[in-house]
Amino acid sequence: MDPKRKGCRSTPGGRRPNPRKSAKKKAPKIQQSEEKLSPLQQYHIRANLKKQFESMIEPDIDMAKLREQEKNRDTSNDKAMFEQFKRLIEGDLMNPRNNNKYVIGSRPGQEDKDDPFTGRIDDRTIERLEAESFKYTITRDGKTEKLTVKLWFEKEEAEGNPDWVEVLAASIQTKDGTEIGGGFARWIRRGSQKLTFWEDLERISDDVCRLAFGIFTRYGQLKDEIINHPVRKGSSVWGKEVDHGSFLSVDQIMIDEAYRRRGIGLFTIRKMMAKCKGRRAIQWVFMWPSHLRNREELSSVQWDRDHNQVVAWAKSIGFRRIGATDFFGFALDENHKSKTLAAEDDYDLPDINDDLDDDYGEKVEPPPEKSAKKMSEHQARKARRAARERLKETTALLTRRNVQGYTPLELLQVRLDEERGSKLVRLVRLIQADKFEGFSDNDTLCLSLLKFGLDGPGKLEANTQLRLRIRYGCTCGACISGILSPRTRYTLATQAGEIMGMMEMMAEDSEDKFEDLDSKFEGWGWSYYSEVPIAVRDQFKTNKALKKGFLHLLNVIRNVINAKILPRIDTLNKMWQEERESFTPEAAAYLAAGGTFESALVTIFNQARDQDEMTGDGELIDVEKYGQEMNALPKCRNDSEFGVVAKCCGMQGYINGHKYKKWDGSEPLCANMLRGVGFREMGLM
Repeated sequence: MDPKRKGCRSTPGGRRPNPRKSAKKKAPKIQQSEEKLSPLQQYHIRANLKKQFESMIEPDIDMAKLREQEKNRDTSNDKAMFEQFKRLIEGDLMNPRNNNKYVIGSRPGQEDKDDPFTGRIDDRTIERLEAESFKYTITRDGKTEKLTVKLWFEKEEAEGNPDWVEVLAASIQTKDGTEIGGGFARWIRRGSQKLTFWEDLERISDDVCRLAFGIFTRYGQLKDEIINHPVRKGSSVWGKEVDHGSFLSVDQIMIDEAYRRRGIGLFTIRKMMAKCKGRRAIQWVFMWPSHLRNREELSSVQWDRDHNQVVAWAKSIGFRRIGATDFFGFALDENHKSKTLAAEDDYDLPDINDDLDDDYGEKVEPPPEKSAKKMSEHQARKARRAARERLKETTALLTRRNVQGYTPLELLQVRLDEERGSKLVRLVRLIQADKFEGFSDNDTLCLSLLKFGLDGPGKLEANTQLRLRIRYGCTCGACISGILSPRTRYTLATQAGEIMGMMEMMAEDSEDKFEDLDSKFEGWGWSYYSEVPIAVRDQFKTNKALKKGFLHLLNVIRNVINAKILPRIDTLNKMWQEERESFTPEAAAYLAAGGTFESALVTIFNQARDQDEMTGDGELIDVEKYGQEMNALPKCRNDSEFGVVAKCCGMQGYINGHKYKKWDGSEPLCANMLRGVGFREMGLM
């Protein structure tokens, strides 16, 4: 591999760590061996090592414990991991290719029993699927050369590898088989991971993670600002259609410097997209056009020039910018709106220097220090008072947009919303959307000042609901207790009624009595009573009237929600203590037997989540009546935030998309359990 070799990377983050620079002086062996590794082989090495790092990191749910664990972490394996990486770069763990397969593993007889990776890497096989070859002719140094571009999908046969991800790889070779370039992309079959979209895509790679957090919400929908924001929507050619369908994320295209400017990259990417058209369900191709060298290696002028060349190349092959982000998209549908947008008409990100142009050439006067010294204390107080009064009348700054297109209020809301969804703690990406407890008092105060001016603090003090809505990021102005949006409230109330109605309707159509009906559901592997405490559920066999008591609690909760009251567990328990005469005898028997309101709440939340448009299959709005009523309600940032609402209701162990279970500290937390509650390891390579 040429040490001067550079390439086009579709994602940011600067140049990948390059061991060749230090290897020239200290370890020539590493340099010589690394030249034997193709870009694709290096990619698989990095991906494999990242998986091994992920399997070893087990942060605790309590962040304080996480920091304590980091202090006391056993570093005995660090040296082994470094040696493992070193041997990979040297090529000591590379097996020769075998037909259409190659295996990343230890050489026969070279296994290290103390190596923490032994037994995991050796079993990791990558199989080529649907391989194709294309010929491409170029002219170089006055001579004609024929190149071969090979494309294939790869399926990683490894335990824990998601079956909805495949790699589309490319290798560009000369006539004698020398590899002079290549690339790879990931095919994401979107669908089953909708509820845990961020969590699932974050663990695939850093590049896919940036895409997921850059343009999508936590449930895989295109961010609202890309569709509706007056500036951030860019050319306004991307909409809700991007919420559906599988997509390809282009990670990297590399061409040796001696072979550039000959259309090889253009030919390769077009063949990759053509191959996608024959693949089922792929509708979109995404990339972040950039080059591998970072800003520290180049002057700002040279970096901008090279970056603009890569962006122009992406536009020339049909990619169009997604809103005002750094990401570009390509629609495989020839009738998509983006196909009508010419490359020169596509939205370009403004340069920060544009904001400074108006200031050039203006004479800046020094501060009037002498005049200030001559001002009396009384005059100074009057001047400050006058300045404060004038500031109250100044609203121009509140509506002025920065170079990114945000007003001060919008920028603060975006930053807070990013922290609400996830946070990078050292090497761990913490997906904390369901653990959101509201913005801090200072953040809430700042939001009120930007929204209402100097009258903001007074309004917060006078209106508790307004304070809660700002604290929990409400954008519709109608959230109950600041968090329960109109659409989420409608979904919960409707599903509570649907559960009751379905049970009663099926009881009428069945020869079985109502009390025996649930056995049919249990035969299918699920039950409406699965959240009922086990001790109470066992009593259903001898006292089946308790089932009616459970359904009565569903009705009580539905009435509370319809009354626009947050169904907190303590509120429901208080109703039971103070209004027992309003409960049926069956409900009283159910609660006396050890039943809880919490089990009824979880049942409603699970059903609502599974049939919600954003988090589930959308069956609720598919019903014409419910769809019309739902569409009449205002949209809000807090829509479908079932995890946060459940937490506010007192269900501390409820996590969206996962089994409801409270962790009491009695059993150790392994990596798989942590992934279930929102932890992901990121950026390890």
